[in-house]
Amino acid sequence: MSMRVDGGASAPPSDPCRPAARSRFLPSPLSRAITATLLVKLCVVVAMRMFLFDGAHRPVVDASAMDRHLTQSAPPR
Repeated sequence: MSMRVDGGASAPPSDPCRPAARSRFLPSPLSRAITATLLVKLCVVVAMRMFLFDGAHRPVVDASAMDRHLTQSAPPR
């Protein structure tokens, strides 16, 4: 970076081979759509965690419960 006469730093020279960088504050419509989709998915996962998989209502799983569920015979057809 070069210094200006008044003491401030001047902008670096632009390279004609490199395109100008896009602003971080004006994202493309595609990136906004992807961000919105990910936020909606995050909200769904949090809601599922809160309402479907509440820690207070989880059944206790021990060896006898696993044995009972895994060795049950199928009902006759």
